[in-house]
Amino acid sequence: MIIQGKTLDESDVGRNVRYVPGHANGDLSHSDIEDGRITSWNEVNVFVDYGHCSHPATNPKDLIWG
Repeated sequence: MIIQGKTLDESDVGRNVRYVPGHANGDLSHSDIEDGRITSWNEVNVFVDYGHCSHPATNPKDLIWG
């Protein structure tokens, strides 16, 4: 799994990321931007704790380090 060119490893669990959905077109002030922390990943998605009750699966292409 890769975020912004970095292959994830166990040291990335707990790292801060920012969800930037495709429809935001890279606008970091868009209302749908969310900050969270990586909890785990699989072959397809990264699971991120956004401070809600669940850790939703997130497409790594929609994540930046932050």
